[in-house]
Amino acid sequence: MELESEETLRCTASGQVATSMGGETVFSLNLKHAESIKPKQKPLTNPQELQAFQKELRQNIARLTGFEPDRSDLHVRSFGELRREGYRIEKLTYESEPDIIVPSLLFVPEPGETRKPAVLYVHGQDKSADAESGGNIEHLVKAGFVVFAVDVRGIGETRLSQNPDTASDFYHYFGDYESAMTSLLLGKPLVGQRAQDVIRGLDLLAARTEVDPNQVVGFGKGQGAVVLLHVAMLDDRIKKLALENMLVSYHAVVSYKIHRNVFESVIPGVLRSYDLTDLVSCLAPRPLWMVNATDPLGHSLTEREVTEEYARSMTTFQMMGSAKSLRVLQRNAGEPFQRTYAELLSRR
Repeated sequence: MELESEETLRCTASGQVATSMGGETVFSLNLKHAESIKPKQKPLTNPQELQAFQKELRQNIARLTGFEPDRSDLHVRSFGELRREGYRIEKLTYESEPDIIVPSLLFVPEPGETRKPAVLYVHGQDKSADAESGGNIEHLVKAGFVVFAVDVRGIGETRLSQNPDTASDFYHYFGDYESAMTSLLLGKPLVGQRAQDVIRGLDLLAARTEVDPNQVVGFGKGQGAVVLLHVAMLDDRIKKLALENMLVSYHAVVSYKIHRNVFESVIPGVLRSYDLTDLVSCLAPRPLWMVNATDPLGHSLTEREVTEEYARSMTTFQMMGSAKSLRVLQRNAGEPFQRTYAELLSRR
């Protein structure tokens, strides 16, 4: 048998249709498709237009995520408490819906006013990820906030693969792949299920005698930030919002060939209706901190890049007379928490 040479087996000079013949790739086709289906959003020029857009977005969120509010009994259980200097930590669980148990930690300052402002804290890794002495949560507690940190489904204690170091590559690139895939098969994306967990946690927090329900802040980090942004759109009880290390937008996912830990935040068909930038716009005039927003690989973007992405949101906040309420910031490694969130800690 006579073998053909490598040169004659090539269909093009480079061996690649895309480079030799200017052909399309799956990525370029996806990007073109995303641009073609992207809704043409007009600038919001008055509060009435913003209100109408908010109503439309809430309907789209419920439809695409499968979110349905559940007001069944929370079945709160206590598993004791720990004491630290100036505050205590209660270990609790509650049911966000029948048989769905959400582990949580409640941090309560000992002195101060009877009714305190509160923070609903949703970390994408674990409820105790920022709970160490001197960590973010302790800064909030010592500033007088009650802090409620929760492990929504697929995070922390509720994650199917409990040890990230020994988990498969699916975990390192897709996050909680098993929960996310199961959710898609059920027709209710993980974002919607987690939103249910967070809103029921908000019910629990607002009912506590130590908490002023009119002063609740949402603090989301990583995967938790995407969920909390959706929750803030669905529930006006969150008066302020801080989003740290959040994916900058769903549209950015389409423009990247490789992603990390995006799968948990996937909502099929979302770009036909809205993007994360639209949700931020609709939170005007509520105070909102966006800190270290990331690209689909998890790398922090510059303030300029994030500002350009959220130009329409900033215009909306300006229209509502609250231009300074939307803050786009970068927090460098080792930078004190109280410097980045000085206004939040001052409770103004």
